[in-house]
Amino acid sequence: MGGQVSASNSFSRLHCRNANEDWMSALCPRLWDVPLHHLSIPGSHDTMTYCLNKKSPISHEESRLLQLLNKALP
Repeated sequence: MGGQVSASNSFSRLHCRNANEDWMSALCPRLWDVPLHHLSIPGSHDTMTYCLNKKSPISHEESRLLQLLNKALP
């Protein structure tokens, strides 16, 4: 798995971009009819972070600097 390494040790962007475009075709046949939201998909735990915006609250667990900046820069 992964991209092919060229002579300059950089990953082939074309290969990496298309490496997983058909990942569902490799699923075990008994999973074909399972709704996508019932599957545990590795690496998908942060998929909803795209909805963050300027009005999203800053967690109290974040650094004091980040909390102060949030108050100073509305």
